[in-house]
Formats: sequence, structure tokens, C-alpha cells
Amino acid sequence: MTLSNEILWLREKERAFVKKSTFRIGQAFEKLFRGRDGVSFLSAVSSDLETHWTASTRWTSSYSVSLVLQHEGSVHPVSATGSGTSSNPERAARRAIEGCIVEVYAQVEAILRKEAGLSGRGFAAE
Repeated sequence: MTLSNEILWLREKERAFVKKSTFRIGQAFEKLFRGRDGVSFLSAVSSDLETHWTASTRWTSSYSVSLVLQHEGSVHPVSATGSGTSSNPERAARRAIEGCIVEVYAQVEAILRKEAGLSGRGFAAE
């Protein structure tokens, strides 16, 4: 899996109250998709991180990302959303981002399995 520069440098900034946090999304993708095979190419289309204070004294975050997977001439859209809650806004955002990235990995793995004609577990999206 080869990651585009847009994904490698993908960062999200979130400001809750007076604290500003920066999340290096690209580093998480790079840890999951380590190879650079030149056969599969993942690129970013859009992403959005939102954090809100709820009446139940909890922070709620959502993170959504849209990507495109190009694999041996085929183009596959990949869209995922994650959510998280916490009494800490940074933790809520981190949970949302992690959930979204796990969903992206599962979708990419399923696409590559289908393309390879494989079923079952154990196929790595590298």
C-alpha cells in the first residue's frame, strides 16, 4: 500500500475552550499501511473533526474521512466515521479518530481481499 503525501501529512486541529490540540492522522495511517508496493495507492479526499460539549457534562467528538483506494486500475471510495466521548475533549477527539482509522483499515482490507479473491482473516493491507 502506497500512501499519498496528503495522507502522510494529514493533521487535524481541534480547539476546545482555550486548548488547541493537533492530531497527526498521517502517522497513524503510516503505522497501519507500512508497505510502498506501487500496486495499491490510498489518497485523501476530505476529512472533518468536530468536538462539542454536551449537556451531560461530556465532550463528544466525531471524525470522518473520505479516501480513494486505487488498486491495479480499479478505483474504490473509502468513507469512514468514528465517534468518541470523554470528560476530556482531547480524549474524545482521539477516540473518534482511532475509531475512524480502524474502520478505514477494515474497509481497505475487505476491498483488497475481494480483489485478490480471498476470504477469511489474516490478509494484511500492506
